[in-house]
Amino acid sequence: MFTIFKHKTKLADVIPERYVDIHNHLLPAIDDGSKSVEETRYLQEKMFHLGITNCISTPHISQGLWENTHQTIENAFHKVVDLQPKSCEIIRFAAEHMIDFAFLEKIKKNEILPIKDSYVLVEMSYRNEPSFLFDAIFELIGNGFIPVLAHPERYLFYHNSLKHFEKLLNQHVKFQLNLLSCVGYYGKEVSKIAELLLENNMYHFSGSDIHVERHIAGFYETILFKKTQKLEDLLQKNVDFWV
Repeated sequence: MFTIFKHKTKLADVIPERYVDIHNHLLPAIDDGSKSVEETRYLQEKMFHLGITNCISTPHISQGLWENTHQTIENAFHKVVDLQPKSCEIIRFAAEHMIDFAFLEKIKKNEILPIKDSYVLVEMSYRNEPSFLFDAIFELIGNGFIPVLAHPERYLFYHNSLKHFEKLLNQHVKFQLNLLSCVGYYGKEVSKIAELLLENNMYHFSGSDIHVERHIAGFYETILFKKTQKLEDLLQKNVDFWV
C-alpha cells in the first residue's frame, strides 16, 4: 500500500528574493521589541537566514505607553545603521502609529513617519474599534497620506463579518498581513480570518512584525492555509513596493 505525503510548506519557504519587510520592531530599547543593539544584530542575522534582506523598522508610537518621536526613533536607528552586518539591512525607519487621540494631533502637526512616500502604518487597540477611527482616516487621507492597517486579521471584534473589512477598504485603507498569522501563531481563529481575507484579495502588503527571537521560530512552522499561491503573490508585492 502506498501513502502519499503532502508537502508541508513552511513560512520561510515562501519568502521571495529581495523581500522588504515593512513592519518589525528591530530598533533597540524604544518599545517592546529588541532590547539592545546586540539583540538587534542577532535578529537581523536570523532574519537574513529566513531570506529577509531588507527591512523598514517601525517601532510603536502609542500615547501613554510608547511615546516615541521622530527624534527617539532616529536616534535608535543611528545606533545600528552605521555598523550594520551584511545581513538583513535596516534601510529606513518609520513607525507603527496607534490610532489614538495623540495620533490626531500628530497628523495636524505633520509628525507622521511613513514607511515609504505617503504610506503610513497604523494599528488599533485589540479590544475595540476607536470611536473616531473614520475621523482619523479622513484626516490622514486629507493630509495626503495613505493608511496601511497593520494585521487586520488580529482585530477580533471584526471577525463576525467581512463587511467591517470592506468598509475600511472602501475608505481607501490598505491592509498588511502579519506573516505569523499564516502559521497560527496568534491562534487558529486569526489564521482562518487571514486566509479568508487573502482569498478575497483584501491584502496589499505583508510584514513580519518580529519583536523577539520566538517570532523567528514561527517562520519555520507549517503554513495552515489550504493554498499558498496567493500568499506568495502577496509577498511579491513588498518587493515591487520598494522598487
